[in-house]
Amino acid sequence: MRLNGKVAVITGGTKGIGRVTAIMMAQQGARVVLTGRSEETGREVEERIREVGSTGIFVRADNKIEAEAAGAVYKAAEAYGPVTVLMNNAIATDDVGSDGDSHVHHLDTNELDEIMKAELYGAIWASKAAIPYMRQAGVGSVINISASSSIGSIPGRPAY
Repeated sequence: MRLNGKVAVITGGTKGIGRVTAIMMAQQGARVVLTGRSEETGREVEERIREVGSTGIFVRADNKIEAEAAGAVYKAAEAYGPVTVLMNNAIATDDVGSDGDSHVHHLDTNELDEIMKAELYGAIWASKAAIPYMRQAGVGSVINISASSSIGSIPGRPAY
């Protein structure tokens, strides 16, 4: 197994790309810590990781809060040892043009700040927490996931 001995933290690991990656990394031997805001879906992925014969835990964390973004990394290291893989995947789906008719000239600064916290600052906070563990382990990978909308817009969702 290619990821035996690795400790992987996946932010936004309860749905979509994060969920699939958490399960795949577990199948490859990594001990996985996934984060998200939904306890129910987090526990479902945690159970799926056990079903594939691996070890993993869900840590409820809101990436918009520095103590929670970094805290998930600390909990991973406490549970499994130095973090060697960090996948920054969390996005602010609940905060992105939720009315379905959002336009740039209607963007609220507070809404935009929440999106930046979740998607930019959250990745930085988690990385700041993980990198010392990676240096300690002598190996590490930080994987930053970005949406295709970073190079092209989605009508009605300019903040995304």
